[in-house]
Amino acid sequence: IVNVTGQLYRAQNDNHYTVFLVTPDGIIMSDPINRDFSRWLKAEIASRFKVPVRYVLYTHRDWDHASGGVVFADTAEFVGHRNMLAALAPPAEIRTVAIAGDHTAVALKAAIRQHLRGRGLAVHDLGTETSEPVDYPDTAAAVAKQVARREADAGIVIDGAGLGSAIAANKIDGVRAAMCTTRTLARYAREHNGANVLALGATLLTPDDALAIVDTFLGTAMREPRYMRRLAKIRQLEERQG
Repeated sequence: IVNVTGQLYRAQNDNHYTVFLVTPDGIIMSDPINRDFSRWLKAEIASRFKVPVRYVLYTHRDWDHASGGVVFADTAEFVGHRNMLAALAPPAEIRTVAIAGDHTAVALKAAIRQHLRGRGLAVHDLGTETSEPVDYPDTAAAVAKQVARREADAGIVIDGAGLGSAIAANKIDGVRAAMCTTRTLARYAREHNGANVLALGATLLTPDDALAIVDTFLGTAMREPRYMRRLAKIRQLEERQG
């Protein structure tokens, strides 16, 4: 930790700098990178300055540069730059979709694949193609991993009811899967909750209903800062659990 001037300090981790200002009421800090560094920094601050961190400022959009902030969540309020919040939202323009389903979903998956390709979208079909039983956690994870790695802009997972695939997909870090049975839920899932994976129940929907839900989901963007702020809080919950 190096004193810059007055009560302004700088801490360095490799090529990244975290800057903080010490005030009588607590510390204002910017962009604490990763949790290991932040745990060290928190202990050093407690030892040297005897005041808690009150505000953590995120000044840019790279979440990995801000992820250390969760270490200070017990005392700090988070202030997010709009660009950083926007980076948490799923892509507004969908060009590539990953899709997979279990053995109950073969026909519906084929209909959705044909429909999306007819719209000019690239579709990564990750199976299955037969009625031989497969386990929905495997098919859901295959899609979720592509979305998390940004190999696909959005994902669609299908099983008999859609619930199991949604639960499985949500175990992959960075994925927000929502099981939708109506166009209204599909719109809310995207616009309000930033869902990037749609889960469908093959036994609950007609093909026409499913296609309408898919079109609504893929055609809805998340743009409101208030929704993005709430999405950042969900991300903070994930970081705390991690």
